[in-house]
Amino acid sequence: MPFSRVLYIERDDFMEQPPKKFFRLSPGREVRLRCAYFITCQEVVTDAAGTIVEVLCTYDPSTRGGDAPDGRRVKATLHWCRPRMLSTPKFGSTIVCFGAQP
Repeated sequence: MPFSRVLYIERDDFMEQPPKKFFRLSPGREVRLRCAYFITCQEVVTDAAGTIVEVLCTYDPSTRGGDAPDGRRVKATLHWCRPRMLSTPKFGSTIVCFGAQP
């Protein structure tokens, strides 16, 4: 599946203020996208009501396929899809956008 600048993950795979044993995506935390790259959450965009609208991340292009050449490990692998795969965003999905590479 082609990687794109915008993608969707399950809403349950992200928490802005995670508990101690939460290993999925949160601000400053790195995770693996299944069959893709390692990503790190840099910023969270919310609407006026405080609902998360977007999660802004960076990805590491050297981790294509899910392995880091420097040996670093992540504790979670997230499933994802591109916007074209969904006719309309499903309830319970979070938009992840990528800015400049790290």
